Amino acid sequence: MRVAARRIGETTWVHTPALATVHVKSWDQHRFMELAFDPDGRLHVIGNMHGVSIGQTNLIEEWCSPLQYFRTPDPVDDPADVLTLVRSTMVSPNVDVPLPFEDVTTYPGFVSDGERFFFVYRDGFSNGGEWYVHQLNRTTGQWFSPNGNQPWYSGVRNAAPPPSGFLNPQTTGFYFAFGLHDGRFWIAGYDAWLYASSCAATAVDGRCSMSWITTADFDHFHDVASAELQTPILPTNRSAAAVVDPAPYGGLWGSTVDFDEQGHPMLVYGRHAASRVNAEGKLEGNYQAYFARWNGSQWQRVQLSSWPQWTTRSPSLGVIPSIVGPVVDGGGVSHWYVRMTVFDEPPNTRSTGWLEIDLATLATTPAPSFQPPTTSCASGSTATVQPPVQYPDWIEPQNGIVLVPRIRRSNVRPYGLGEEAGAYYYLSWNATSAEPVPASVAGAPPLADPPLVALSVRRTTCVK
Repeated sequence: MRVAARRIGETTWVHTPALATVHVKSWDQHRFMELAFDPDGRLHVIGNMHGVSIGQTNLIEEWCSPLQYFRTPDPVDDPADVLTLVRSTMVSPNVDVPLPFEDVTTYPGFVSDGERFFFVYRDGFSNGGEWYVHQLNRTTGQWFSPNGNQPWYSGVRNAAPPPSGFLNPQTTGFYFAFGLHDGRFWIAGYDAWLYASSCAATAVDGRCSMSWITTADFDHFHDVASAELQTPILPTNRSAAAVVDPAPYGGLWGSTVDFDEQGHPMLVYGRHAASRVNAEGKLEGNYQAYFARWNGSQWQRVQLSSWPQWTTRSPSLGVIPSIVGPVVDGGGVSHWYVRMTVFDEPPNTRSTGWLEIDLATLATTPAPSFQPPTTSCASGSTATVQPPVQYPDWIEPQNGIVLVPRIRRSNVRPYGLGEEAGAYYYLSWNATSAEPVPASVAGAPPLADPPLVALSVRRTTCVK
C-alpha cells in the first residue's frame, strides 16, 4: 500500500515507500484503501485489511487484519507532505498489540460533517461482525470512542467456526454504507452475505434484511420514523421502520441512496427474489433489482427487473444502481428515474434500462430516451486518460495456469475530497485474475507474481 500525490496541473508525483506492514495471506477487493482529510487538513490513510478465515479448521488463529492506519502529524499543504505519513494507533495504546475490537478489521470508512471526523469499521468477519466507531479529537489529534468502545451493531463474534451454509445462527453484521443528509448520518446495511444459502433458512428472524438507521453522534441511533433504537443494534431488536426489506431469499448486494423532495430516503438495490435447489443439490437464487422508498409511514418496495439468471450467489462485482431526479419538465412537473445494470460475464450482462418511477404508486414506465442531466465541474476538467491497454493472457510458468486480464474499476468514496467530490473520482486498473486451478495441479507450488499492471486515477464528467 502506497500513496502518491501531485498538484493539479503539474505532472510530478511524490510516492511514499510501502506503508502496509502486515503479511497478506489472501488478496481480494475487501482489502481496499481509504484516504481522507480531516477538517483541519491532516491526511488519514487506512486499508489492506480483511478480517477473514482462511480455513475452517483453526479459525481464531487464522483471523488476521489488525488496523493498518497511517496519518500525517500536520495538515498537508504540499505533495511532499505525504512522506510524513506514519503508522499510528487509534484507540489501542500499542500499534503492534491491537485491542480485541481492532484486530480483525474490514470495511474501513471515514465520515465527516465538516466539523466532526469519524472512523467506522467492522471487527470480526462475515458470520460474526461487530461494527465500531472512533471519533477524532481535533484539539489533541487523538482518537476516542464516543460510545465507550462498545459496538453499535453486534453480529456476535463467536469463538467457534460457523456451521455449514455460511451463516452464523447468532446473526452476521456484514456490510454498511454511510452518508450525511440534513445534519444526520444515515446508515444503510446488509445483515448477511451474498449466497442464497445464507438466508433462506433463517429469514424469518431478520438476519438477512436491509437496514436503514440514522444517528447524529454515533452514540444514539434512530429508525427513519425517529424512534430510538436499542444498542447494540441486532437484526432481532430493530423496529419495523428500520427494516427496508427483510430479503427472505438473501443475496443482498449493490445499492444506492437518494432522497425525494420531502427528504424521504429511497434506495435502488439488488437481492434474490426466489430460491431453489439446483441439479447439484445447491441452493441458488434469482437476483433482481428493487426500489424502496419511505413514504412517511412505511417502507414501500417494488421489483424493477425480471431477469432469468439463477446463481448460488449475487453478482458481487459490477452492480451499478442509479437514482436520478427530480428532473423538472417545462410544465414544472418533477420526474424521477431509476436503473440497475449488472456487469457480468457475457452473455449475462443485463440492465433494467432507465425507468421513470411514480413515487406515489411505485409504477414504472420504460424511458429509453432518457439521458441524465449533466452538471459542470468546479474546475471544468474531465478525464483524459484512456483505459490501460490490456495485457495478453499470461501463463504462470510453474503450473501452466492461464491468468486472464480484465479491466476493473473501483469507485472512490467522496469522503474528504472537498468541493470536487462531485467530480466522482475513481481508480481504474488491469487486474490479472486466475482461472480455477485444475485438480491435476493440486499441491503444486504457489503461483508466481503476475506482471505489473497499469493504474490510473480519473474523473468523470460529473454525471451522477
